[in-house]
Amino acid sequence: MIWRLGHSYTKFDGDYRDEAAATVNLSGNRIYWTSNWGGNLDHREAFIMELPDDCDNKVLE
Repeated sequence: MIWRLGHSYTKFDGDYRDEAAATVNLSGNRIYWTSNWGGNLDHREAFIMELPDDCDNKVLE
């Protein structure tokens, strides 16, 4: 099952770091990723999405 939780707004310009890779913490309630915000930044920012503890139950409702 795939859940779409958010957008990365990353523009790929050939640099490996432009890829929209994400990682999840061991508890499964935080997702971390970087983005160049659609190419509007000359650098990348780090973002965190924190999910509620019962997010899996809410999505299945």
